[in-house]
Amino acid sequence: MLRHTIVLVSGCGAEISDCLFPSVTEVLAELKQQAAVELVNRSAILCLYHAKGLSSGMFETLVHADWSMSPKKRWAARARRVAGNWQVEDPYPVGSCAALLDHCFGAIADGPVLVGFDFPIGVPAAFAANAGITSFRDALPLLGEGRWKDFFHVAETPGDISLERPFYPRSSAKGATRAALVAALGMSRYEELLRMCERRTSVRREACSLFWTLGGNQVGRAAISGWREIVAPALLRGARIWPFDGNLADLAKTAAVVIAETYPAEAYRMIDAGFAATESKRRVEDRRRKSTAHPGLGSATRREAISQCSCQHPRRIWIQVQRRRQV
Repeated sequence: MLRHTIVLVSGCGAEISDCLFPSVTEVLAELKQQAAVELVNRSAILCLYHAKGLSSGMFETLVHADWSMSPKKRWAARARRVAGNWQVEDPYPVGSCAALLDHCFGAIADGPVLVGFDFPIGVPAAFAANAGITSFRDALPLLGEGRWKDFFHVAETPGDISLERPFYPRSSAKGATRAALVAALGMSRYEELLRMCERRTSVRREACSLFWTLGGNQVGRAAISGWREIVAPALLRGARIWPFDGNLADLAKTAAVVIAETYPAEAYRMIDAGFAATESKRRVEDRRRKSTAHPGLGSATRREAISQCSCQHPRRIWIQVQRRRQV
């Protein structure tokens, strides 16, 4: 049987209280019991999960933003439920953070809105334990104030690093090492600064730690931007964060706007479109091979369109709506 529902938000492992997300393994196991609609584009993947059998409480609008420190590189995609199906709109530049939030909150006239961002939301369990954080949701409004006044100020030297100032390094100065970050935060090994979802799996390399802010795969600066410019203002307007504010089923029925973290690298694998270590999503030939090999990528014309699109022209990004058979 085929039916429309919302796809997975990949998450982080729950190790203490509600500081982290449910494990990817648990969510995948649940996903096997339901059908799905995959909303995919190269710049902004809508990767949003909704539990089986909740048609009466489903979200009416899905929004996903591909985040970056540079406002010019932030793009979003939106899907709206129309007559029982999903109508997916063209990707669009995010513009100002305030405008994006206005867009999301303006959509609640049609029903609950689920918004995904690909910056980290949550902290590593070991860091939370050392810092005395028992609830990320409770700690979030305090960051940047009082004890945490320097939290978002990226440390320049190892001597500047502390539990209250964990992001490092501010620049690529010679001598900046992960070992210095690990030691300053009271960890015994770098892996302790990774959330469960960021750790290496059999099909995916490990991600970068939230607190390491150097290199092409660093996510710390995007997290700083996202928490301050999106999450905190959204909470003041009444938004909720999944899963910290409850399970998705309840939030879909009670909250107007729900924010969730997404994990595009995990989503690629779920639709058999992951890139191997020797491949790159930025390489035209690799994109062409993926679009040709994937059975659900649509017509040859659309396959050619996605394989030819470039990072400089995100409007040409193709979006696929795919139905999966329930197992």
